[in-house]
Amino acid sequence: MTDPFTDLPIAPQGDRPPQNGLGNASLAFGLVALATTWLPALLGLIGLITGVLAVVFGAIGLAWARTGLATNRGTAAGGLFSGLGALTVMVLIFLIASSGGPFGA
Repeated sequence: MTDPFTDLPIAPQGDRPPQNGLGNASLAFGLVALATTWLPALLGLIGLITGVLAVVFGAIGLAWARTGLATNRGTAAGGLFSGLGALTVMVLIFLIASSGGPFGA
């Protein structure tokens, strides 16, 4: 195959493009969870829900990447770990708030 403008040969394109829909969704949910973890009261519930979805979709995306059904493993791992990070921060905030605050007041 040649380039239509220069008549030079075109290099092979390599493998198929990255695809992992659940990994992409996991990363998006994980970033939303990290952003909304800091919100107070019921708005923080958004962070909890999206954090759990990020962890679930990230685990499934990693399993798909391991079996060869998906190609971008890093996206799923990023979503999984950002969801876990958001949930960890949320639990820490809850524990600090329920103990009377950071200074024991």
